[in-house]
Amino acid sequence: MPFAETPLTDPMRRAIRHAWGRPLDDEPVRLYGGEESAAYRVEVASAALEWTDENGEGPAQRRRFIADYHEAGGTAGDMDEETVVQLIRHRLRREAAYFDHARRQGAEHDEDDIEYHLRRVKAFFDLSP
Repeated sequence: MPFAETPLTDPMRRAIRHAWGRPLDDEPVRLYGGEESAAYRVEVASAALEWTDENGEGPAQRRRFIADYHEAGGTAGDMDEETVVQLIRHRLRREAAYFDHARRQGAEHDEDDIEYHLRRVKAFFDLSP
């Protein structure tokens, strides 16, 4: 599968630089991904969630992130809000399944892990169409 380099705009850099409440080791420069691939659309939608509003409460922020991505030459293809929400819900569903799988395999989740998991499950339901 061919891969595309997507240079980051300043708003994307600012969002990524402070992703997950911790600074990155270096300056973010570009995103990589397969052109027009469905898998990459999942990643772009997931990035929009992570870099704008971890709890799924900001559709305007998500749309701005995706618009900036496309303006910078992103190749994942445009997505309407319903598609973005369904792709984000797919990601959150996978996270919840992995959380349960890890617990069954003996992982011990601390209070922060459980709170994060509960926020993500809430985001899943809040994003229901």
